[in-house]
Amino acid sequence: MRLRMATPTGWRREGNLPAELTSFVGRTRLLANLKRHLGESRLVTVTGIGGVGKSRTVLRLAHQVRAQYADGVWFADLARLQDAGMVKHTISSALRIADQSSRAESESLSEWVGERDMLLIIDTCEHVVQGCAELVHELLEAAPNLKVLATSRQSLHLPYEHVVPVPPLQVPGDDPAENLFTNESVQLFAARAGASVPDFQLDESNIGTVAELCRRLDGIPLAIELAAVRLRALSVDQILGLLADRFSLLAGASRTALPRHQTLRAAIGWSHELCEPAERLLWARLSVFAGDFELDAARFVCSDGRLPSEDITDLVTGLVEKSVLLIRSNHAGVRYKLIDTLAEYGDEWLDKLGQREQMRQRHLEYYLSLAQRSEDAWSGPRQIYWFVRMRQEHDNVRVALEHALKTPGREIQALTLLSSLWFMWVCCGFAREGRLYLERALEANPEFSKERCKALWVLSYVKSAQGDSVGAQSSAEQCSTEAVRVGDSRAVILASKMQGTAALLQGDL
Repeated sequence: MRLRMATPTGWRREGNLPAELTSFVGRTRLLANLKRHLGESRLVTVTGIGGVGKSRTVLRLAHQVRAQYADGVWFADLARLQDAGMVKHTISSALRIADQSSRAESESLSEWVGERDMLLIIDTCEHVVQGCAELVHELLEAAPNLKVLATSRQSLHLPYEHVVPVPPLQVPGDDPAENLFTNESVQLFAARAGASVPDFQLDESNIGTVAELCRRLDGIPLAIELAAVRLRALSVDQILGLLADRFSLLAGASRTALPRHQTLRAAIGWSHELCEPAERLLWARLSVFAGDFELDAARFVCSDGRLPSEDITDLVTGLVEKSVLLIRSNHAGVRYKLIDTLAEYGDEWLDKLGQREQMRQRHLEYYLSLAQRSEDAWSGPRQIYWFVRMRQEHDNVRVALEHALKTPGREIQALTLLSSLWFMWVCCGFAREGRLYLERALEANPEFSKERCKALWVLSYVKSAQGDSVGAQSSAEQCSTEAVRVGDSRAVILASKMQGTAALLQGDL
């Protein structure tokens, strides 16, 4: 004889949605986007790195839409679950199902949901993602009026799943026209700071420091909230000054928080543990990039016998799916980004692996090759492409230059990289920076050489672009003298051209 399930005493049709214990700041566009997707899809998975605010965003959304579900919004938290085999039981318990039968738990759960018009929120799925995917598929097939909203650091990989990434909050500077006081990150810091230190006020005297702090914390809500807690013992200026080691500084959240959310390091470490060994190694190696990068750069810089080039694409995809890498697509193509906080974590691992110097050299070699390719192509039909590409690579070029200039024996590579980018300094709006780097590299390479001659005529060109015709004339003459000494006929010709350009700018026709 089959025993039927009973609706337990005290069961509430409106659900079991937790109360919102803190104010919700920003995310207006994201919430509207989530609401739209939830209206169109029966399964929406919210993804993002640890501490980015997935659970809090979903909770806010759930309170906004709860009236739309006749049988309530139900919340199942899997964060503390250790055994993947307990997923079904944990969700059944959250739904307060009383089942005394000997049937499979998923069968009784599907029958209980049945025709009910409800929203089930499954929070923190990443560590039991396979079990969650199997159960969600069973439930959605059996219960036509059920919708599921999940949070996870990686998707459930179901064909009908709609994945919505939660990015970090907008930081000061993302929108140059934005008022600092209305920035999302700044507002969150102010709200949490006011809760920690009641007399804290955001005003003209501290807005600049708070804005810089939020920018340095990458707009990660957990990091911002942990920094706000530090105001009990430190000033905003002191917190910013100590931020060089953000992982040790940002500790000490609420005692009721999960261990992995009590410090920024623990939150990111949890994401690290979810990665496969090859993904962890790639994460560490990708930390050598500054800003964003293209896939071909990752293939060149990060591949070796342990990480074959042909595996990099799949590994990058895995890191995107686990919310470690951000992906940016526009008319210029697809680029990837490891935000500063995750890059710092990866760099620590790279140092422990003893591969930091090796990866930085590979990074330098890649951008030296890219610079030489772009120089050869600059006067061709793809000039606009190279203009856009090299402006995008500006941060990585800087990192490569700094490595070359500071590493004994690499100074000549700095000269080669700098002089290959003559068009970037003059045509892409970086003349002042190019001049400073060229002068620094020439000082680091005092011996006459063809590389030095090229750098001298490029410096003359840059000075002319700045309107410093006297300085341009001087550098061109120096180039001509040294070119004769080393037998560089091409540099002699280009030095003459630069002397002519400087004379023209001085009105000496």
